[in-house]
Amino acid sequence: MELRELFGKINQGLSIAEAVMNGTGVTDPRIALAGFFNRRISTVEGYHRSLDYLIYPNYDDIPSLHHREIVTFRSGKNRLTGYLMKVKSPKGIVLCVHGYNSLSDNGNALFHEFFLKEGFDVFAIDLTSCGRSEGLGIAGLHQSALDVVSAENYLASRRDTKRLPLFLFGHSWGAYGCLASLNFNLKPVGVFAFSGFTNPYELMVGTAEGKVGPFAGIGRDDFIKALQERGGEYWNLSAIDGINNAPDTNIYLFHGSEDTTIKKGVNAVAGHRFKGHHVKTYLLKGRNHGNLFYTEESLKYNNAVRQLAKQTLEPYGGKLKNAPKDVIENFLASFDKMRCSVLDAKTFSYVSSGLEESLGVSTVK
Repeated sequence: MELRELFGKINQGLSIAEAVMNGTGVTDPRIALAGFFNRRISTVEGYHRSLDYLIYPNYDDIPSLHHREIVTFRSGKNRLTGYLMKVKSPKGIVLCVHGYNSLSDNGNALFHEFFLKEGFDVFAIDLTSCGRSEGLGIAGLHQSALDVVSAENYLASRRDTKRLPLFLFGHSWGAYGCLASLNFNLKPVGVFAFSGFTNPYELMVGTAEGKVGPFAGIGRDDFIKALQERGGEYWNLSAIDGINNAPDTNIYLFHGSEDTTIKKGVNAVAGHRFKGHHVKTYLLKGRNHGNLFYTEESLKYNNAVRQLAKQTLEPYGGKLKNAPKDVIENFLASFDKMRCSVLDAKTFSYVSSGLEESLGVSTVK
């Protein structure tokens, strides 16, 4: 869902670029990219003002997550924020990586709770320009991979985490970052990637062509050159290459059969062939890019709550900020927030078995 907004922002950037043509009729792709990438991706304050914060369970709603250590570590020129949550006698540690336009303390908190219950320490991070981390933008989508590498190096520097078996868990942009980080010869024992894409080029160029036309006046070669100029040598890090570079790491790929944001056979990692026998793929029937984690019952309940929210806010221009406090309080009292996002037991049983499998063997069978 968040990547649909990415395509919209790219289109906005193209419109900006077209508005400042240099008189020759040629659009400058660097301006289009700057219009999208040179901005904060998410903030805690913005999230707390959103309808999602009111509807979906998040960090504030899960007391078991409140005993955590908040740390910072460097990724490039920015300091990122991480959240370390511990259990007694951990089996390992899971590095959790959120998607685009997201942050650790929103609905991702349900994943943190899940891994703690499974007996694992959790290290959740806010990626560059997200949440509480520094950054007024990113050079390109490869940044999530560089941030994952920095987080892994930070964990390797701590006496209490460096010897724990390491797992990576990510969704969308975060899933790509987890898989592409494997190009740097780090050795997690397992990776769980939900809705991951192959590389920035195939996501931004291949998919966006289908969404908004062939970038209006921007030629493909010019666009690639602009991406290279912004991102440098790592601008198009490949998740596929990362998987093939890590034959001793168990890889678990999850993808919704109805995902139209990252499409299987177009720019999704799921569906590709890989070297070795260390990859398992789960195609989740009837699920799309944003709903593949949750039970059918909670999805139906969530849809009903969102309809109620729409009706509640309609007299106030559909804007949460315009609604009186008592209206918001009555709305919140009318539904059970915890029912809006319930993790699907079958899907997460695959994650549970993958954790145990990876601790006991070198590669999946």
